[in-house]
Amino acid sequence: MKEESGQGDFLINQPFLFILSIPRSFMHKSRIILTLLLACFCTAAIHAAGSDGLNRPGVKSILKWLQAYMDSSAVDGIDQRYIEVPKKPWQIVVRSNINQSDLRMRSYINAEAYTNSEQGKIQWEPRIRTDVTTYAGAWVGYRGFGIGMAKNVGGDKGNLFTLAATSSKYSLNLRIHHFQTDNPVVHMEGYITDENGTDEYNNTEHFLLFEPIKVKTVMFDGVYFFNSKKFSNLAAYDQSTIQRRSAGSPVLGAMMFYSKVSYDEPLNNDLIFFMNNIGRIKQWQASIGGGYAYNWVIGKNFMVNATVMPMVSFYNRLKIYTYDSYLYQLAIIDSDDYDDDVMINYDKWWIKPLGKKTVKGRVKLNYDARLSLTYNLKDWFFNVNGQFSNFRYKHASSSGRLNDWYVNASVGLRL
Repeated sequence: MKEESGQGDFLINQPFLFILSIPRSFMHKSRIILTLLLACFCTAAIHAAGSDGLNRPGVKSILKWLQAYMDSSAVDGIDQRYIEVPKKPWQIVVRSNINQSDLRMRSYINAEAYTNSEQGKIQWEPRIRTDVTTYAGAWVGYRGFGIGMAKNVGGDKGNLFTLAATSSKYSLNLRIHHFQTDNPVVHMEGYITDENGTDEYNNTEHFLLFEPIKVKTVMFDGVYFFNSKKFSNLAAYDQSTIQRRSAGSPVLGAMMFYSKVSYDEPLNNDLIFFMNNIGRIKQWQASIGGGYAYNWVIGKNFMVNATVMPMVSFYNRLKIYTYDSYLYQLAIIDSDDYDDDVMINYDKWWIKPLGKKTVKGRVKLNYDARLSLTYNLKDWFFNVNGQFSNFRYKHASSSGRLNDWYVNASVGLRL
């Protein structure tokens, strides 16, 4: 880790020196999801075409069938006193996005593992929280089916891809987010006891890394709306319909989540060391839950949506990649054999893979909450919507959670 100028004592900004100075497959999985979505669209098109359509091959015919399915899915079973379907089916949207991902990892370091003269435990809690990052992008949709791309224009580096397929009865969404940060917040607390007594530690510092921590998250969710006759999720999050009267609906949802956090670079020796030699973490979760969604219509053109859906993760798998490192080897030798000059000779830092372990985690309770504000004109619409998601994991002497939130601000035109 690099020293952060103006942040006090050198040892405080060099966590490895600080402690030792104390007195003695989802890309593959995401491709599968995309393939399944496309397969669903094609199956729906064939279904919409009927048996006669099977005798009319050709791309143009398939597109017509698909268009017919999209058109019919937006109006299927709705009460037009509550839900209006605009005649113009396309939505062209310019979108600004702000988001933040907050990954907190917690591990415990036993002092006696590295020296015979000290006892105690240090809790090491890197909190990999990105800056509130601004993205700019665009969305193109047709009757609830669409695709969006966004790129960061401020804050931590990253990009965002979204894909949606929404009808009057269900919603399917895929969100892929890449980002990296070289300035995590680290909280450290614990105690060390030796012949001179006990020292306690409890402090939080920003650290600058030589190599950034890279994070990728993939989220795929599906929601079913029981009262699709009067309630429209499309009106809240896609604007391909307009809610004219207030209505709500019980919802049933499922979510698949994947994340990869990697910092397995030689210059991140100290971070790897204090994470119990873990240099990369992959997590898979599958959750199911239920909740309630409500559209509140205010006046003629303004609407507020709120959706709350607690979820239970019935599948929770964690893959841990561990590494031997230069600083780890330095720590387990006699403490008199090292000095600061050797430790800060970064050219000598190295890491070597030790292995990987897959752990099935416990059932966890996660949360999914969404809020949307929409104002409609004849062909134009304005929308602000946000989502908060919480994911948890636990493994041996380490545990953590990822909070992921975003807010979209959109201006769109129906064509």
